[in-house]
Amino acid sequence: MGMVFPRWTPWLSGRRVPRFLPLAPVWVLAPTLALYGTGSGILAGAGVLGDGLSGIGGAASLAFGGYGWALAVAAVSYQRRTRPLCVPASAPVG
Repeated sequence: MGMVFPRWTPWLSGRRVPRFLPLAPVWVLAPTLALYGTGSGILAGAGVLGDGLSGIGGAASLAFGGYGWALAVAAVSYQRRTRPLCVPASAPVG
């Protein structure tokens, strides 16, 4: 199971996409956005960042935090769906 490169990609068409290719940038970006959005949301809710959650700071906190957590959930889902299947040596082939 896995994804393949589309026909319009030169030299790569039909080949399997390595798991790390979509996962590596997401695992760098998702925690950054999630922590930034969650942390700024906590600060905005506490009144440290001005007008609280009802202003532009609250909207930005929700946007960054929501996108970061959604990316993390999608990455976990993709990682589980593309996990290699291990077959025991005693299993019959075919």
